[in-house]
Amino acid sequence: MSKKIFTIFMIATTIFMFINVIYSQPPSSVKIAGLYFGDWPEEAGAAQLCAKELNEGILYPDILPQTEIEFIAEFFPTISQAAILEKLIDVIDINDDLKLVLAGPTSSLTTITAISNGVYKIPQISHAASSTVLSDDSEYPLLLRTIPPDNKQADAVVAFLLNYQDVSINYDLIGVISTTDDYGVLGAKEFISKAEENGFTISSFQQFLPEEIDISVEIRELKNSGARIFVAVMLDTDFQTVIREADEQEAIGKRDDNEIFIWICFDGCATELIFSVDDEVDNDLKKWSNGMFGVRPISPTTQNFINFEAQFYQEDPNEIYGFGPDGFFSIWVAYSYDVCLTFAYGLSKLYDEGNYDPTYLDLYHSMINVTFEGKSGTVSFEPNGDRIGAYDIVNVQRDSDQFLNIATYDPENLLVFTNQTIEWPTGNDIPPDLDVRQPYDYWSCHDGKEKTDESGKDVSLDTSDDLRYENDPDNIASSYICDQFIDCNNMSDEGWDCNPSYKILFTIMGIITCLILFTIFIPAIFTIVFGCIIVRKRMKKLSPPFLLLMCWASFVGIASTFAWYGKPHSAACNFQLWLLAPALCLLVSSLLAKVSRIWWIFRSPLKRQRIQDWKLLIFVFILMAPCFLLCALWTLIATPMAKVIEVDGRDHPVCTTGGFINHVAAGYTFFGLMVAYIGILLLLGIFLYTMLRCTNVPSEYNEANLVGYTLYNLTFLGAVVIPVYFVIYENNPLAAWIIRTLAIMYAFLATLTLQFLPHMFVIIFINHFKDPPVSTKNLSDLTSGTTTGTHTSG
Repeated sequence: MSKKIFTIFMIATTIFMFINVIYSQPPSSVKIAGLYFGDWPEEAGAAQLCAKELNEGILYPDILPQTEIEFIAEFFPTISQAAILEKLIDVIDINDDLKLVLAGPTSSLTTITAISNGVYKIPQISHAASSTVLSDDSEYPLLLRTIPPDNKQADAVVAFLLNYQDVSINYDLIGVISTTDDYGVLGAKEFISKAEENGFTISSFQQFLPEEIDISVEIRELKNSGARIFVAVMLDTDFQTVIREADEQEAIGKRDDNEIFIWICFDGCATELIFSVDDEVDNDLKKWSNGMFGVRPISPTTQNFINFEAQFYQEDPNEIYGFGPDGFFSIWVAYSYDVCLTFAYGLSKLYDEGNYDPTYLDLYHSMINVTFEGKSGTVSFEPNGDRIGAYDIVNVQRDSDQFLNIATYDPENLLVFTNQTIEWPTGNDIPPDLDVRQPYDYWSCHDGKEKTDESGKDVSLDTSDDLRYENDPDNIASSYICDQFIDCNNMSDEGWDCNPSYKILFTIMGIITCLILFTIFIPAIFTIVFGCIIVRKRMKKLSPPFLLLMCWASFVGIASTFAWYGKPHSAACNFQLWLLAPALCLLVSSLLAKVSRIWWIFRSPLKRQRIQDWKLLIFVFILMAPCFLLCALWTLIATPMAKVIEVDGRDHPVCTTGGFINHVAAGYTFFGLMVAYIGILLLLGIFLYTMLRCTNVPSEYNEANLVGYTLYNLTFLGAVVIPVYFVIYENNPLAAWIIRTLAIMYAFLATLTLQFLPHMFVIIFINHFKDPPVSTKNLSDLTSGTTTGTHTSG
């Protein structure tokens, strides 16, 4: 019995040991499947070559020495999510022992396959899907990538642009265009976020559907946004469309009008395929691409990579997909090779640890933890499956059909430039000034002539604040020439050539004004001689002090017009107020005093009246007091001053309101009060004159009629001129200046003419400077001191 039990035990032990030996050995083969777009066979060939060299055991003798990798390549004709998903399901259904899927030629397709592989619990490695959304390992838990994610591309582009941000003002203004797939949208948004964090301004963000033909609107919006640097996030075929449309709208390279446009591509279009048609270089696409930049995963400079590129062209295309002399080598070929190598290192590590039947999670975590020197450089991964990598900044140059490496970027060393010369769209290595502007004409106040700024920016036009008199502006826009506003201190912008010309007008009116001022001395001297020295009763009866006051008021009032000559200045603005307003008040007050005395005397003809001149002078000063008070309050509260304000769409220095209130309404308020007060004086004088018309005033006192005519004249003049002036001022300031000046001169000159000319004519031509006896008709008594119904000069 014991012998039988022993025999059974030995047999069971032998069977167990046999089975243990069998399952303690690595499998003889494993399957991996790759899904590829039909137009990119070289990427499938890279994984195929890797599996072949691993199986041969020559290059990698210590990796899976007892296991053969069975590589299955499946191609699909179009880049569509439906096509790749259908192909993926077919491959998984047929190969139930599949260990790994190599899939995802684009980011948008990888988002589909990665989710599906999560359902089937099969790890996936992509060599070309760089979208940042794939970095979310909660959504894509079994995905690894041998290409770094796009967020590092955004960092690289921003670092490159920061290096030139101070060249000109337009280097911080960027336009962005992308396709609407995940690769384009997510990459563009990542760049926009990084750019704005670093102080750049995104002037426009345009999108279009992949394979869209008409993108004229998007390119036009980019160009019109003002940016001259454009970042493109799309694949090469779509960027060819962008290049053609950008050239059509003159928005790429250096144009005939000297405008310069710089394009920068993410890795999807930073490839020589953008100027390749039917495997040949398209000269037009190449010409338009010259000077553009790109960012793509770093191209290793190791001997391993160099040898791999040489091997690429030497392989037989009948044995290795896409390889051979006619193949197209790129960094993505190296990435695809390293996908297979990542799987081999990860699985070999598990086998070395004795895990010959690893779960999908065992395999995934083992691959994440590998580090090796692959064809694309050092391969290592972050915990979420993203590759830790760096980027090349590449440049298209006229003497090369390839992008040339000008700098490298990695998170540790940031941006490091190579020895390769940079070529900009201008054809040289000097960073272009993107702030290209159209030439424009301007006026030089100091030189008194129109000039042209050919660069459009060398000459800084004076700002509105610079137009103030104190700042002595020099360079102003040519639109200020002959616009009827004086902006230059020397008035050169309103020179002799203008039609009409302020200089001509000031010269003519200045001469006329000076002649009138000299003319005022004639009645003044006549009054002094025949009213005070060689007394003639006719002049004495007119009260010489008041005649002299009117002469003085007229002289100051007419002279006040010079305060409006030339460019507005705060001092001149105040002189306008303090010269004209008191002079006009003095003139009207003197006239009112004269008509008031006549009315007072003849309101009671049978009563003796004695009104001396000094009493009337006090009356005049009393009438002047409100005028001076208004002027003082006006100056204190709403100070007249020269300011630069907008008139008819342009800034001009004009006299306006300042002071405490600093609002034009305050100035108009004081102006209205001043006009109202002078108007009251005029109306009161007219009223008294009307009362005199009902009184039997002797002919010797017909000066009342002349005073009345003067008051009527001034009232009518003010009622017409003031509203007309304000209506036409903004539309025709020169006409307003003429109307104001002539009105002032007319008001004073007409008053003097009415008050003096008739009496001077009588004394000179009728009385021949003699003093005939004054008629006493209708007068009961006349003496030189007191009288009944008369007035004296005191």
